[in-house]
Amino acid sequence: MTYSVLLTCVGGQYGPELICQLKSRFNDVRVVGVDASPVAVGRSFCDQYYEVPVGANYAYFPTLLEIIKTEKINLVIPTSDEEALVLSEKKRYLEALEVSVACINPDLLKIFSNKLETYKILRERGLQVPDTIELENEYDLRCRLEDCLKSDRDVVLKPPAERGGRGVVVIRQDLEQLLTFGDRREVHCGLTWILADQNRSVWSELFPKFPLMMMDRLVEPVYDLDLLAWRGEPIYVVPRKRVDSAVPNAGHEIVFDQNLIELGKTLIRQFELSWLYDCDVMFDRDGVPMVVEINPRQSGSVAVTEAAGLPIFSDVITLARGWSIPTRDIPYGVKVLPRSTLFRDKY
Repeated sequence: MTYSVLLTCVGGQYGPELICQLKSRFNDVRVVGVDASPVAVGRSFCDQYYEVPVGANYAYFPTLLEIIKTEKINLVIPTSDEEALVLSEKKRYLEALEVSVACINPDLLKIFSNKLETYKILRERGLQVPDTIELENEYDLRCRLEDCLKSDRDVVLKPPAERGGRGVVVIRQDLEQLLTFGDRREVHCGLTWILADQNRSVWSELFPKFPLMMMDRLVEPVYDLDLLAWRGEPIYVVPRKRVDSAVPNAGHEIVFDQNLIELGKTLIRQFELSWLYDCDVMFDRDGVPMVVEINPRQSGSVAVTEAAGLPIFSDVITLARGWSIPTRDIPYGVKVLPRSTLFRDKY
């Protein structure tokens, strides 16, 4: 019997890779993909594809529900923050229709979707997070940056609710101008440069909305932790070191770090997690791991772990089907890099 999986947000860079991995692991799984884009890169790899409104749109869930019924979906896997939040709210309704949803309760996901709230609850539970200042407006920001001139500090500014590194601005003492990266998710700029009067027009582009979070710059690289869990118990904690900290999809190396593994297990047990989630971690200058964020869904680059040989995303389907997950060796030391390829669009 065919098992039908609805995968959201298949327009991500690794959408095709994830879909191909799922189909290679199971010979009876049918993948239905949805995305807000009419030209989502993953659409030609799905068995069926639908264009849907964005997750925050009021029409999103009614549209998705029609697809779920039409395609006789068994499992929904949300892969964006907004969709995870909506689907967690509707989880009991869908379960009454015998449809599994790969996410936990909405109250916790709402906390994870806001970094300020995440840091607050992590501190309450004794976990290490960066010291953070909340900036309410442009005046607050300018005053804090002027203070940095006196202390020779590099700082990081980010919006509390953006995802995937979007909106992150690193203010550095060693730069004299603006530095962008391939996917433009993260921007670096010089402290004196951004404070100069002639650069006031840049502020509206870099800081389009408030509040903002400000924290001291941590030590690179960034690590992604894949957290696969079931009913508060860890199944796998996989640390991945980014090849380029500023570009999340530039490749990763699977690394063994007992401190990171124990941190992942602690997060799973503290929050009684089920399914697959992503946590970003960096170290402070004393070598203490700091939780930078916990995402309310799996990492956008989780295909790296699949490509390295550990089917951690495919295991979400295994969990939903009530099957046991075998113990496997984690492929430590394996580095996975992206490549571009061509395919014939079937739409």
